[in-house]
Formats: sequence, structure tokens, C-alpha cells
Amino acid sequence: MLLQEQIVSLKNKFQQYDLYPVIASVSPYANDMEAFEKACRELKGKANMILLVCMYTEESRRIVEEKTSLPIILSNALMAKLISKMI
Repeated sequence: MLLQEQIVSLKNKFQQYDLYPVIASVSPYANDMEAFEKACRELKGKANMILLVCMYTEESRRIVEEKTSLPIILSNALMAKLISKMI
């Protein structure tokens, strides 16, 4: 999930590797449960995992996991973990 304005950019990044992600948009900055639920419905049955790209929180991850029953990757948490292993 990501911001609407990030969709084209992200699709282009993945398509260069012959990957075609299913993308839903919801702002991590608004406390809009209906928007999260709508995005989860859009992804459920179409994805086998979800990458939360942007400033999503652990709470966002929990909500999306609860609504979709899919594995969730928080991009900011993934990067923090990788960097912590490097230093």
C-alpha cells in the first residue's frame, strides 16, 4: 500500500524486473479506517503478501494483517533491520 501519487513510480520500478504488483492506495497519515478496509478488500485474493511502502506504523501493519490474513512487510522496518545488521 502506498500513496496514490506513488503508484506510477512504483509500478515502473517493479516492471523493469518483469514484476507486476497489485497496488492499493491509502494514506498512512490519515486515521481513516474505512480507507484501510477498502484497500485491504482490493488486495485480498489478488496478492500473496503486502508491502507497506511509506511511513506506515506497526499499528498499520497489524490492521492490514488482521483484515487480509496475509504476510505484511513494513518497508521502513525492513530497512531499519538491514541497517542495524550492517553497523
